Amino acid sequence: MSTVRVFPSLIAANLLDLRHTVKELDSHCDGFHIDIMDNHFVPNLTLGPMFANEIDNLATQPSWLHLMIECPEAMIPQFKIKKQSIISFHLEATTNIKKTVELIQKQEWVASIAIKPSTPLKHLYPYLPFVQHVLLMSVEPGFSGQPFIHESLNRLKQLVEHRTHQKLTYAIGMDGGITINTIGDCAAHGATDFAIASAIFSQNNAVRAIENLYKKIIH
Repeated sequence: MSTVRVFPSLIAANLLDLRHTVKELDSHCDGFHIDIMDNHFVPNLTLGPMFANEIDNLATQPSWLHLMIECPEAMIPQFKIKKQSIISFHLEATTNIKKTVELIQKQEWVASIAIKPSTPLKHLYPYLPFVQHVLLMSVEPGFSGQPFIHESLNRLKQLVEHRTHQKLTYAIGMDGGITINTIGDCAAHGATDFAIASAIFSQNNAVRAIENLYKKIIH
């Protein structure tokens, strides 16, 4: 769990030029983060499984899918992505959490439960023995470019302490407001996987932006 990984979040990329973006960044990152929204669970709509499958097929690394949708268990069978890809679904979006985890793990993907900033962490604890990954949202899900919620560092610390006390092994990812100014603190507090949108794609040179983020983690 000590390896830190950066996943450019394609929601902030030029959607009309994704083939070029994926090919350009593929060898400089640990995979691509793909947001899937249904305009019900969150007030935004993005592309769905066919889009994610095409991106995964083009990239060389496993993907990280973030399902911001109601009833994620209904969509999961539509994905055709690499083994060891991460699929994050929201604790708040389904009552069939164990079924959803089983569907993901059956395909040899990494089962990840995402949690909103406003949801108490205690609601997550009963399911942590069954998953490999937690996505701690550091903004409210639905839109790119929001500022980092600093209370997220305290929540991250609690998740790490719970993992230690319960002798669990889940990795912790973060999504929302991750920039050159926030990634170092998040990594120091125990997060290992980062979905990063604006801090990469708003820069003039996306490759250099990724390199600078890695340097910030290392130093």
